[in-house]
Amino acid sequence: MNQESIVNKTELSATEVLNGVLTNLYNSYGVKKIELVGPKSVEIADDSDHHRKCTGRMSYFELSVLVINNKTWLLSLGTKSGHYPGSYDFRSDIVALEIIAEDPSEDKMVELFRGSIRDYFIDSLLIATVQGYMAVNLVSILGPSILYQVEEIDENLIAGEVIMRDQHEKLNSTADKVAIYRPEVVNMYADAIVFVLG
Repeated sequence: MNQESIVNKTELSATEVLNGVLTNLYNSYGVKKIELVGPKSVEIADDSDHHRKCTGRMSYFELSVLVINNKTWLLSLGTKSGHYPGSYDFRSDIVALEIIAEDPSEDKMVELFRGSIRDYFIDSLLIATVQGYMAVNLVSILGPSILYQVEEIDENLIAGEVIMRDQHEKLNSTADKVAIYRPEVVNMYADAIVFVLG
């Protein structure tokens, strides 16, 4: 989703907020984008047993290379994948990896990203839930710092809730309420991330 389409909307889903945050950060601090040949996937849930393998995953398709206060970061928007029912709890996330090497090649950055991003949201800045709320993993590397910056944002800028039915509507007719956000929350989350990464 491009920034213009976010600006023209009056309500955003949590994933649209994350998309807008990444776009905002790239427009201000972006150096280049790198498309991954084959996504990087990490495990976010596991319900496997000796009869079957059943895992939920978050998959990343593109890297945004940012320089914030002379620090180089790789950020990527993840989308849920896999077949584990628990993966329905999470819709998307933004992960961050600091690049310490001086002037690394694109191939080196991709290699570092593929080898360094860990399972269970350890490298996530923000996580969008299916219910539309933003979550922070407090045991992640930057989780406590991010939480300190964003803990007041959700309540002030949730535009309301909408009724959405999930893909299992035929089996389960209950409707879920999903939080929606005002567009100005995008800049607030982006500012919080810049403060933490800078």
